[in-house]
Amino acid sequence: MTGLPLFGCVVVAAFVATNPTFTLLLLVVGGLVALLVGAVVGALLAALDVALDRVAVRLVS
Repeated sequence: MTGLPLFGCVVVAAFVATNPTFTLLLLVVGGLVALLVGAVVGALLAALDVALDRVAVRLVS
């Protein structure tokens, strides 16, 4: 089972090497997805932080 991911990486690397336009598109789309995921996770963590702060204030007071 460990050989399958390695084989997949080799296939993707070969495909990317023969298609530079696809490589650029993959990098741009991957970067946008990473930014979107980072923004969503950051917003969720900020909301969780605010909620925990409110709980802490209620417990202390």
